Amino acid sequence: MLLTGSCGNGDAGSTVDKGEETEKRGSVDRNIECEVNWDRSFVDFYGRDSHRCTRFDEQNCWDVLAQSVPPDAIHKALPGWCLVSRKHAQAVLDLPSQLGDGAPDLWPAFNNVWAPEEVYFPTALALLGYLPGNDVVSKTVTHSKWNERARNQKDRAHPLEYDDSFNEHLVQNVRKEGCLFLRKMKRPLDIRIWERAALGKEISEADVNADQDRDQTLSKKRQRDYDHYDSGYHTGDRYGHSRYSSSRRRHGRDDFGNGSRYK
Repeated sequence: MLLTGSCGNGDAGSTVDKGEETEKRGSVDRNIECEVNWDRSFVDFYGRDSHRCTRFDEQNCWDVLAQSVPPDAIHKALPGWCLVSRKHAQAVLDLPSQLGDGAPDLWPAFNNVWAPEEVYFPTALALLGYLPGNDVVSKTVTHSKWNERARNQKDRAHPLEYDDSFNEHLVQNVRKEGCLFLRKMKRPLDIRIWERAALGKEISEADVNADQDRDQTLSKKRQRDYDHYDSGYHTGDRYGHSRYSSSRRRHGRDDFGNGSRYK
């Protein structure tokens, strides 16, 4: 989700002061001026020698590409949401022809790479000589957080959701990080709420009442959905196990699909 009406380059979250228009946005964007560097990209990258590189990365990214790409050129962007300038995007598109006739086609080499989109762009920029460099800033402009305490890999692989907590305070905190975008919003957001939080636009009392009615309706719907879920297939038995869990254990499987510990 976009969190600003315009952006600059120094800080990723900077905006260009446009006089009266900026005045209407409130204090969060006021009196910020900058020159735009349209050739600058934002890619939060790291190499194999970085402390961010895990054994999983080595096995599923670096080792897979070892026969096709020089090790020093292999980089990964995490999170994978990159902001690439037109100049760099065009260079990446032209990369196959720039590698020369004797060089192997680069894209097929990524077929067996885990999350290849996180590796392809920083690696391509490194092969082109742009990364590392002054025109590639090693930071992300997309705010996202993961639940590192989640019990399984599937839950840790998805960003936290902000559907019920999107407001001016959240937008200001994200902007302080230098971010222009926010992940993750799963449900559609009322444009008035976005304008109030992102642009500082005033909202009428009628709109406030409408928002409150909408929130109450959504809250009741979520409660009904929860009650339906809780009273159905997953209702707990007298031992505190759900019917689903008990059924899987009877068939020799635990809640994660593995061989049961209770056999």
